[in-house]
Amino acid sequence: MFKKLLALTFVLVSGAAMAGGFGGVEYNYVDGIGASKGVTSNGYTVTLGTNVAPSTAVELKTSFARVDSVGSTGNALEAGITQSYGLGNGITAYARGALGKLWTNGADLTYYSVEPGLKYAATPALTLSAGYRFRDSTNSDKVFKTNTVRLGGEYALSKTSAITVGYDRYYGDTEANGLNVGYAFKF
Repeated sequence: MFKKLLALTFVLVSGAAMAGGFGGVEYNYVDGIGASKGVTSNGYTVTLGTNVAPSTAVELKTSFARVDSVGSTGNALEAGITQSYGLGNGITAYARGALGKLWTNGADLTYYSVEPGLKYAATPALTLSAGYRFRDSTNSDKVFKTNTVRLGGEYALSKTSAITVGYDRYYGDTEANGLNVGYAFKF
C-alpha cells in the first residue's frame, strides 16, 4: 500500500505542477461526548491534490492528532478521489471515496471511507456544504467504524485562496463533536 501512496503522491505533484492543483492546511479540535466524554484531541491536516478532469479530483491527505486526556497520538495518510456533478442553481453533488492508513500508539490499521454530499454557492465568495461520511477498518478485528455528519463553509479571499470552517458530528465507535478551521489554496 505504501508504494501505491508514493505513486499517487508523484501523480499529484506532477499533475498539480501543470494546472488545477489545490491544497490546504487545517486545524482540527475534537471533543468527545456520550461514550467518548472527556476525550479531546488537537491536530492538523495537510492536503495536496489536483483536478484530473473537469469534475474529478484526486488528493492526498496527511493528518496528526494528539489525544490530550491520555497523551496518545495518531498519524494518518489518506488517498481520495472526488467526483462532482452540477445540479444547477449553484448546487453541486459530490461523492468521495478514500483509502488510508492510520498509525497510533496502540495499533495500526488500514481503512476506507465513502462520503456523499452537497455544496451550495450562496454567493460568488461563499460556498456552504453538507455531507455524510462512513469510515471503517478493512480488518474486521479492528474497531474503527464511524459515521460523521459534516457541515462546512468556504469563504474565498481571492481566486486562489480561501478560509474554511467546518463542524463534524461523529457517532458510532466514536462519539464526538469536531471543529475545523483552515486555509485552502489553488495553483
